[in-house]
Amino acid sequence: MQIALCLIYTVPTSKSPLGSSTRESHQGDTFSARFLGPHHGTQGGKKMEQLENRKTQKQVARDRIINRMIRKSNIRKLKARILVVDDEPDIAETIQDLLLFAGFDVETAENGQAAVDLLNGTRQFDLMITDMRMPKMDGLELLKMSHQLRKHLPVVILTGYGTVDDGIHSLEEGAYDYILKPFNTEKLLRVVRGALRRRSIQIGRA
Repeated sequence: MQIALCLIYTVPTSKSPLGSSTRESHQGDTFSARFLGPHHGTQGGKKMEQLENRKTQKQVARDRIINRMIRKSNIRKLKARILVVDDEPDIAETIQDLLLFAGFDVETAENGQAAVDLLNGTRQFDLMITDMRMPKMDGLELLKMSHQLRKHLPVVILTGYGTVDDGIHSLEEGAYDYILKPFNTEKLLRVVRGALRRRSIQIGRA
């Protein structure tokens, strides 16, 4: 089935068969866009519109939840750059969205080696959040590499409920903290704020 996108000039005046006014005007013109199926007005077009509306509503709902969590945490918008490392795109995207809404700059890496490449570059990072269980290079190995490349970079480890020992081990190796997955949004923001404070103190003493 082919789907066409129809752009229509609309002005709040006379009605057209499409359900919106179509008289041309050079002032106050607006564009409306709707998806049309192979025949205009068929159920195919309506279903496509419903799917698009549902997707938008879901995104808006998620954004509202994240905003509410941030306000509840009383977290200040700090312009720090955070590196998020996770081989699961959904988890990386969720953390990225949360931190972006909190006012941080965020970059993601899909595995440990990609994170090392970023740390080897010239870009500065104030915090790294990494998953523990990843192929090829796990979070613990990445933690050790980060200490060699960026001495004062705090690292937060994400680990599953069945791998609490991994989290404790990461603390022994110098991680700032670890967070159990599925993680609590408010706790993640608190840990991020504490890690950034620690980094500011360490840099001030250096």
